[in-house]
Amino acid sequence: VLETKRSSPGFPPLLETVSDRKSKCARCGQRLTEGELALAVTRLDPSREAKTKRWHEACAREDDKLRQTLARALARQRT
Repeated sequence: VLETKRSSPGFPPLLETVSDRKSKCARCGQRLTEGELALAVTRLDPSREAKTKRWHEACAREDDKLRQTLARALARQRT
Protein backbone atom coordinates (compact mmCIF):
# COMPACT_ATOMS: atom_id res chain seq x y z
CA VAL A 1 0.00 0.00 0.00
CA LEU A 2 1.44 3.31 -1.09
CA GLU A 3 0.67 6.21 1.23
CA THR A 4 1.02 9.75 0.03
CA LYS A 5 1.31 12.83 2.16
CA ARG A 6 -1.39 15.24 1.16
CA SER A 7 -1.98 18.55 2.76
CA SER A 8 -4.91 18.55 5.09
CA PRO A 9 -8.13 19.88 3.61
CA GLY A 10 -9.08 23.14 5.19
CA PHE A 11 -12.20 25.12 5.60
CA PRO A 12 -12.73 28.67 4.33
CA PRO A 13 -11.21 31.29 6.61
CA LEU A 14 -13.77 33.15 8.71
CA LEU A 15 -14.06 36.25 10.80
CA GLU A 16 -15.80 35.07 13.92
CA THR A 17 -16.84 36.55 17.22
CA VAL A 18 -14.77 35.10 20.04
CA SER A 19 -17.14 33.28 22.37
CA ASP A 20 -14.79 31.91 25.00
CA ARG A 21 -12.20 33.28 27.38
CA LYS A 22 -9.49 30.71 26.61
CA SER A 23 -8.63 31.49 22.99
CA LYS A 24 -5.23 33.01 22.30
CA CYS A 25 -3.88 34.67 19.19
CA ALA A 26 -1.67 32.23 17.28
CA ARG A 27 0.73 35.06 16.39
CA CYS A 28 1.21 37.16 19.55
CA GLY A 29 0.01 34.67 22.17
CA GLN A 30 -2.25 37.21 23.91
CA ARG A 31 -5.77 36.21 24.89
CA LEU A 32 -8.57 37.12 22.52
CA THR A 33 -11.26 39.17 24.21
CA GLU A 34 -14.70 37.62 24.39
CA GLY A 35 -16.91 39.37 21.80
CA GLU A 36 -14.11 40.66 19.53
CA LEU A 37 -13.75 39.59 15.90
CA ALA A 38 -10.88 37.23 15.14
CA LEU A 39 -9.60 35.55 11.99
CA ALA A 40 -10.27 31.81 12.34
CA VAL A 41 -8.68 29.12 10.16
CA THR A 42 -9.69 25.49 10.63
CA ARG A 43 -7.73 22.53 9.28
CA LEU A 44 -7.90 18.78 9.82
CA ASP A 45 -4.96 17.30 11.71
CA PRO A 46 -3.50 13.89 10.73
CA SER A 47 -6.09 12.10 12.86
CA ARG A 48 -8.80 14.00 10.91
CA GLU A 49 -9.78 16.12 13.90
CA ALA A 50 -10.64 19.75 13.15
CA LYS A 51 -8.24 22.24 14.75
CA THR A 52 -8.88 25.99 14.67
CA LYS A 53 -6.29 28.73 15.04
CA ARG A 54 -7.34 32.30 15.71
CA TRP A 55 -5.61 35.65 15.25
CA HIS A 56 -6.38 39.23 16.25
CA GLU A 57 -7.29 41.21 13.14
CA ALA A 58 -4.31 43.52 13.75
CA CYS A 59 -1.90 40.56 14.05
CA ALA A 60 -3.24 39.06 10.81
CA ARG A 61 -2.66 42.38 9.00
CA GLU A 62 1.03 42.35 10.05
CA ASP A 63 1.79 39.07 8.26
CA ASP A 64 1.74 38.89 4.43
CA LYS A 65 0.19 35.41 4.23
CA LEU A 66 -2.36 36.10 6.95
CA ARG A 67 -3.24 39.45 5.37
CA GLN A 68 -4.34 37.58 2.23
CA THR A 69 -6.29 35.07 4.33
CA LEU A 70 -7.96 37.93 6.20
CA ALA A 71 -8.91 39.55 2.87
CA ARG A 72 -10.54 36.27 1.74
CA ALA A 73 -12.48 36.05 5.01
CA LEU A 74 -13.67 39.66 4.64
CA ALA A 75 -14.73 39.00 1.03
CA ARG A 76 -16.72 35.93 2.12
CA GLN A 77 -18.48 37.96 4.79
CA ARG A 78 -19.60 40.59 2.27
CA THR A 79 -21.28 38.08 -0.06
